[in-house]
Amino acid sequence: MAQDRYSSFTELMDDDERNTLPDERLDDQLWILMIKRVKSPFDVVSLPEPAWVYYASRKMEWEVGNGGFAQAAFNIPEWFPMAEVAYRKLGLEKAAELIRSAGRGVSEARTWRVRLTELTIGPLFQLFRESKLAFLDSKINDVEWWADGVRIPYVRSHRDEFRSIDSIG
Repeated sequence: MAQDRYSSFTELMDDDERNTLPDERLDDQLWILMIKRVKSPFDVVSLPEPAWVYYASRKMEWEVGNGGFAQAAFNIPEWFPMAEVAYRKLGLEKAAELIRSAGRGVSEARTWRVRLTELTIGPLFQLFRESKLAFLDSKINDVEWWADGVRIPYVRSHRDEFRSIDSIG
């Protein structure tokens, strides 16, 4: 991940507006600013809608991309409802439906959390692979899962809402 370069959302949005940063750089720098403010869905709901759409969709995309829906259900079960809505706001209906389907398997992941003290990483990953959620992983490339091509233009079209985060306590 890129180094922390911007001290505020306004500074980042102003620089992007003046210079049109490369998409990856804008994304990395915005993510760095967001993770300083957001630790749970409760934190993000006080922010403007574009902020939580960005955050929830990126968090889900990267978690699933890293380890599949089973890993996402284990690590971030509380983000499924908001991520589904975020993908819908980005116009990615098929991906949102996939998240909805995966969200039904979150309860399975809760049982793994209860057993965490008795599981080592190998058996835990085996549970992920054998999970009912694992079959959904093969579908992500069929549903416009990788949302940067939509998410970054969305961010740029809502720069003022991101700037407003600086004034939120």
